[in-house]
Amino acid sequence: MCLIAWRWRPDHPESLVLLSNRDEFFERPTRAVMQWPGTRIWAGQDQQAGGTWLGVTSAGRLAAITNHRSSDSPRQDAASRGHLVAQFLASDQSSHAFLEDLVSTFSAYNPFNLTVYDGRRLLGFEGRGSQHRIVTLAPGDGGVSNADFNTPWYKQTRLQTALTHALTDPHLADDALLDLLLDAHVAPHDQLPQTGLPLDREVALSSVFVRMGHYGTRASSVVRMGAQEIVLTERGFDRHARTHQVRHVIVKA
Repeated sequence: MCLIAWRWRPDHPESLVLLSNRDEFFERPTRAVMQWPGTRIWAGQDQQAGGTWLGVTSAGRLAAITNHRSSDSPRQDAASRGHLVAQFLASDQSSHAFLEDLVSTFSAYNPFNLTVYDGRRLLGFEGRGSQHRIVTLAPGDGGVSNADFNTPWYKQTRLQTALTHALTDPHLADDALLDLLLDAHVAPHDQLPQTGLPLDREVALSSVFVRMGHYGTRASSVVRMGAQEIVLTERGFDRHARTHQVRHVIVKA
């Protein structure tokens, strides 16, 4: 389902710090974050559909996507939402221009939340079948999980609070930020969202780090967007343990 939290400070040398967990079926083939051949894109890759859930470019662009949760069954004929991330990263369009163009095609995808950053503006797009909304994201702390942007679900609030506290340390290591994404605390029943799922699934999906046997957190990512370089660090997981940790320092071009 996925979860994202960030601190965006447009006038700060480190303009964006973003944390993300990607939740997915463990059998779905995935490639760890790398530079895509012949491009300026650094991202993991969904080897089943070819897209990605989060990526950056050496031009200082970033995009990430989460599912929107509901009790409705996903359309089997829908286009892969991961291609929206790749399309933005490959584009030279501004965040706003890209999302304006998306208005004419978003209904081809199952419901989603898309976050895009062109180096100047951080914007969100909520696609909900036949309804959509472009979201202007204000500087400061924010995030999105599987509801609307900045909806205070337990997991979203818990990660956002942890990130805000952690960033009071100017010397914080990336490993400490990645550790925030290991939080397996589930929500009390009175703080669970009501999305139409069975209670046991609502509980299991309410934690920052998800484990549900065949499904769970596959990748934890930290992006630090500086004036001269971007640092992208990813930890990967299978159903049993951590599988890898990679760190890319990308010089801005």
